[in-house]
Amino acid sequence: MEALIRDASAYTPALNFSPALKIFELKGVSLPENVIEFYTPVLGWLDKFENECIEPAVKNNSGLHRLVFRLSYYNSGTIRYLIAILNKIKRFIEKGLKVSVEWHYEKEDEHLLDSGKELSELTELPFNYIES
Repeated sequence: MEALIRDASAYTPALNFSPALKIFELKGVSLPENVIEFYTPVLGWLDKFENECIEPAVKNNSGLHRLVFRLSYYNSGTIRYLIAILNKIKRFIEKGLKVSVEWHYEKEDEHLLDSGKELSELTELPFNYIES
């Protein structure tokens, strides 16, 4: 399966969703003008990953995959999609895929840390909080 790679823009995060590297990463800011248009392909890619890659990965004990959030800022429209991404990852875990969730934040940014904790509680997924 091909990776989903997008460069960051002033309003959208960089994406690095790579089965070969076992990583799903969002990095930068998420303020897309059309949040549906930006995140619908991401959710579609995750559906394709679920259909094509999880069973072989679990069967072959492929090791740990990482969902990495390196978002410095995101708007309220993005939250819905972050939750959708996390819920898909939760389903992957329920199917036997090993996935860790990393939430990166700046030392002084307590708001971003609190946002990660809220998302963890909402989705009932444990997060690893990494201070930059």
